[in-house]
Amino acid sequence: MLSAIVFAFRLESPFFDKDNSGKLDNTELDAALAMVTTKIPGCPTLPASVSKSIMAKIDINKDGSCTKEEFHEFTKQYLHQAKKQESVEEQKA
Repeated sequence: MLSAIVFAFRLESPFFDKDNSGKLDNTELDAALAMVTTKIPGCPTLPASVSKSIMAKIDINKDGSCTKEEFHEFTKQYLHQAKKQESVEEQKA
């Protein structure tokens, strides 16, 4: 589920930067996640605590916003971990 959110967010991220700052703040991230999750069938609405948690992981330099570079680094790490977990689960089966 989260991998679908990450993929959709990567495609849509320029659209979410409402103030054209080149990065997303917490409000923009909330709006982005709300929009992206509505596009994924069966995906529940995420509470604000989830976006704050995601921002804390994405915001590498801790300036309260997420640059494209920070987001891409996060998704790269996340997708690597997801593939690793998938491999472990396949070995157990």
